[in-house]
Amino acid sequence: MNAIARWRISVGQPRKRRVGLEHPQVEVIEGVRRSHPVAALVGASAQAALVVVGSHGRGGFCSVLLGSVSHGVLHHARCAVAVRE
Repeated sequence: MNAIARWRISVGQPRKRRVGLEHPQVEVIEGVRRSHPVAALVGASAQAALVVVGSHGRGGFCSVLLGSVSHGVLHHARCAVAVRE
């Protein structure tokens, strides 16, 4: 089992289950893509009402206020974007 599959089982599924219980009206879709995170999230945004991303990454100075992925998704998504800490 690779690292992505282990993360999905140990972290992803419990989070998805918790969101489903707390917000039953929200459909949570999970997926794994082999591409840059911005490209994958912007692509998924074409069929989404909302994309939720974290506020800061692990990069250099550009990531001080907003991570590069969240910044890229904010500027290119085709739906609403929520940025959370």
